[in-house]
Amino acid sequence: MTLPRLLLLSSLVALASCNKHAKDDGSWVQETVQQRIEKQVHWYQGTEADALVREKIASLLERELQVEDAVQIALLQNPSLQATFEEIGIAQADLVEAGLFQNPFLDGYVRFPSSLYSGINASLNLVTSFLDLFMVPLKKKTAALKFEEAKMRVAHQVLNLAAEVEQTFYALQTALLKAEWQRTLIDAATAAQTLSERQSQTGNSNPLFVESKQAECIQTQLELAQTEIELISLEQKLSMHMGVDEPELTICASLPDLPEQEIPLEDLEALALSERLDVAAARKQVESIASIGAQKKWWAYTNGKIGISTEHQSEGFWDTGPAFGLALPFFNHGQADRARLYAEFRQAQDHLEALTLETKLQVRAARDQVLQARAITEAYAQQVLPLREKILGIAQKQYNVMAYGVYDLLQLKQEEIRSQIAHAMALRDYWIARSSLDLYIGGKLELKNSE
Repeated sequence: MTLPRLLLLSSLVALASCNKHAKDDGSWVQETVQQRIEKQVHWYQGTEADALVREKIASLLERELQVEDAVQIALLQNPSLQATFEEIGIAQADLVEAGLFQNPFLDGYVRFPSSLYSGINASLNLVTSFLDLFMVPLKKKTAALKFEEAKMRVAHQVLNLAAEVEQTFYALQTALLKAEWQRTLIDAATAAQTLSERQSQTGNSNPLFVESKQAECIQTQLELAQTEIELISLEQKLSMHMGVDEPELTICASLPDLPEQEIPLEDLEALALSERLDVAAARKQVESIASIGAQKKWWAYTNGKIGISTEHQSEGFWDTGPAFGLALPFFNHGQADRARLYAEFRQAQDHLEALTLETKLQVRAARDQVLQARAITEAYAQQVLPLREKILGIAQKQYNVMAYGVYDLLQLKQEEIRSQIAHAMALRDYWIARSSLDLYIGGKLELKNSE
């Protein structure tokens, strides 16, 4: 065989090993997120869609943000989420690589004669791994499983981010309401302190009473200061989740009301185990590790090669024939790799079992928290707040006819405000628990119940 023909054969083998795959654009993740929480998610890859997404984000930031707006902005531009999306690109590159044959190996030598009457002796060998015929399909199967696992993990991270944004938003709304009511508390405490000081100057109040009112005023001011610290932390956290660097976000300060009826909370554990994407990804991990076992048989360590060898004899003619090579697996026949793989397989199984148990416990706890928080919120809304309002109204009437003291009236007003704060915090706990429950079952509960 001549050298041109040998090179042509090498090119044909290389072309045969090429494996083309369309670039993944995150469509599976986008469709999954849309189905589960009805939100858009975007992977920036330098396409024309990037500009449209940025325009949408800008339009959302121009208005007063509701919780749904904050979640949507976060899913469209959170930088950490964009980094997570690249796991899909990495897994796809691994899938492409798994489908490629090893490059053929060309070697040879040239020997110059010591006598003028002899010709040049040259040899060329072209070999490639014939084990790839068996290994490539096995590697592609494993890489495909890992590719599916990567997409599931990315989609789960999207849902996780959505839940974190919701919970932070609810906490921020509550802190804003709390700060507003605490300023009203300060006004009431300041009025009581000022009145006690004036009465003390006229001899109608003892110093102990004046000092107690001053302490109450300072206490309410410190409570507001603590809430303002909490506000700074929550605003920073929300901005980080949303991927924005705004000096001040315009947040809707009113929490959503309780739904009129609670969504059925039966059979949630089974639903979570069937729908949770991190659980599905853990199952894929077990499956992908198990599939690697077929690649670790003893024959995989022979590194068998086959090809063509041609030699130009010094007499001027060519000798051509098959070439082969084989590693003898006397020492390393995969025993260490198989032991490592078995440990990784057991580890993946244990992780799946632990995640299954964690899922069940999370769902139970979140379900109980939803019901308990709803009961507490309803108790405040239906019993405590109306009763506080009624008591304050009666006290106001008695105060108008000088049958009730001003300090007692101010105290009742402060107790009503504190009940308003407690009601808001109970409502916050409800929505945070609902958000956690949605995350733990793998999507919005109301959407799954409507299917």
